[in-house]
Amino acid sequence: MNFIIDYEVCACFFMVIITIYFLTQKKLPTIDNTVFSLLLILLSINMIFDIIAVIMQNYKESFSIASHYIINISYYLTQAMSLALFFAYMVLQTRPNGKIPSRLIILMDLPLILFAIFALFTPLTKMLFYIDESGTFLYGDYHFSNYILGLFYIALIPLFFIINRKKISRNVKLAFFAFFGLSLMSQIIQMLLPNYLINSVTSTAGILIFFLKVQSPRNHIDNRTELFNSSAFQYFSNFCRYRNEECSLMVFSLDSLGHIDQIYGVEESRKVISQMASYFTEKYPNCLVFRYNINKFIVLSKKSRFDDTSLYEAYLNFPKKWEINGLSISSSVSIIGLNSKDVKNIDSFFPLIDFTFSRMREKSQGLYQFIDQKALVNFNNFIDVTDALVTAIENKKIEVHYQPIFSIDNQKIFSIEALARLKDKDGIDIPPEIFIDIAEKNGLITKLSELVLENVCLFLNKVDIQSLGISRVSINLSVIQFMQANFCKSILTILEKYQINPQLIGLEIIESVATSSVVDIKKMMNDLIKYGFCFYLDDYGKGYSNIEYITNLPFEYIKIDKSLIASYSTNSTMKLFLDGIIEILKKTNRYVIVEGAETKEHVEILRSLGVKYIQGFYYQVPISLDDMIDLLKK
Repeated sequence: MNFIIDYEVCACFFMVIITIYFLTQKKLPTIDNTVFSLLLILLSINMIFDIIAVIMQNYKESFSIASHYIINISYYLTQAMSLALFFAYMVLQTRPNGKIPSRLIILMDLPLILFAIFALFTPLTKMLFYIDESGTFLYGDYHFSNYILGLFYIALIPLFFIINRKKISRNVKLAFFAFFGLSLMSQIIQMLLPNYLINSVTSTAGILIFFLKVQSPRNHIDNRTELFNSSAFQYFSNFCRYRNEECSLMVFSLDSLGHIDQIYGVEESRKVISQMASYFTEKYPNCLVFRYNINKFIVLSKKSRFDDTSLYEAYLNFPKKWEINGLSISSSVSIIGLNSKDVKNIDSFFPLIDFTFSRMREKSQGLYQFIDQKALVNFNNFIDVTDALVTAIENKKIEVHYQPIFSIDNQKIFSIEALARLKDKDGIDIPPEIFIDIAEKNGLITKLSELVLENVCLFLNKVDIQSLGISRVSINLSVIQFMQANFCKSILTILEKYQINPQLIGLEIIESVATSSVVDIKKMMNDLIKYGFCFYLDDYGKGYSNIEYITNLPFEYIKIDKSLIASYSTNSTMKLFLDGIIEILKKTNRYVIVEGAETKEHVEILRSLGVKYIQGFYYQVPISLDDMIDLLKK
């Protein structure tokens, strides 16, 4: 039989090019990369054997019958092995741990073993093919078994895909079905036109589709540094976790890196980042290095374990300056270390890193920190509180408690403060300073404040507070909410919905809001005052305690922080400060409210200082809406 190998030679050329390119590229050390490499090598060898077999047929007199058998058997075996290996590769796409169940191994290997025995005994049985005395290659009576084997694997994979469809990515599905269609078509054509060798063409086309859509090493490479990118880190971390393989990591954060583009230009920035990438790969040759984002790099080791000493040395040795074209560019670095076994899953890794870096900056804990069990507990608490907060906001289950502000003169309620309350999944109260901080960081504070305001509106609809001599109910605002351009409109919309007069609402803002921009804050406050709102400066004495904000901004009430009265009797400096600030505030015609009055002694001290309004546990702890209504009725 005369075989036409033009298509085979062309396909082989491209397959060898793809194989060489893939093998020489930087790749993650994962099972699917290894199997894909073996598959490429096996397919290339199979095509080479096929071409050699055809050439030997053209010059059959020059070769012994034994050599004909060796080459052709090698061709059939490598073809069968390629089919089995491709099935194994497809199975791995549904197995993040890179482990194939034993039943699938049997299903994959048994037909291959039987066919291999069948092929190896062909010189004796002549059932698959045979070589006559002249050296001519001829099909045996059972040559069709070769096609049956191919169709078996081609049909088995779609069945496997259907069963595991939820575990397979969209790219893998698209690549496979394109490959499946090509392979099925080529098998049919090959059976109808056996002298045209076209199986290799479709194999090459299918492999090329997989290479481009699924297995290209460039999918996991950062273009600016040639390091592995964040998706590579996520993929490899999942791979290690599923295999229960422990990794040790260091995360480098270069805080100034994000500004280099603006200061020195894109080209200089690219050179600096390239230098840093080279530093990491040279400094940690036995580790995998990833570029997590614009200013964070991750060094991952499976062989050694990082600890506090490793972090200290890494921080100490990290270059403080980078020389680029005569420019000396400074860089500061912070480093976090951790072990993968301490992280529940890869989805919590990135929030954990950001959380830890944020806490390091806030608490000035140093420029390097190994994440220990205490840090993990803090992070898990952060996640639990965030989940509780999100759930409560989505379901409108934020509780609002009310605490009265009393007038010392007549011992009656003067005004009321509304306070948000949150419980965890076990029904335990979460301190407000914790969940409010998280709400601000996660962008949930606006929705939280709106829910509090709506609760206050419901309260005001149930109780005519003015008939009871109560001036208003106050709510707390964060700096984020207060600085929003549509804040005035949003708060008025809620009041209009419940038909509440703005004069019944007080707005409490902390001193840090006032430090943002006195001019902008003053304009916003004056706009809201025109509608009838009044303002409280909350927690005065806790922060900067700058008298400028009191004199320049239209606060009607100044609430002195509870820390001042708590240490009044034991701290002479605090006593002088509280005495002085109350005297000054009286002269500015502001009403003074002192928070934290918890004992009779506190009340008597404040009475002696001429304070008229007190808020604290001595009079009343914060209570629920229903309890507040009952209290007012009494």
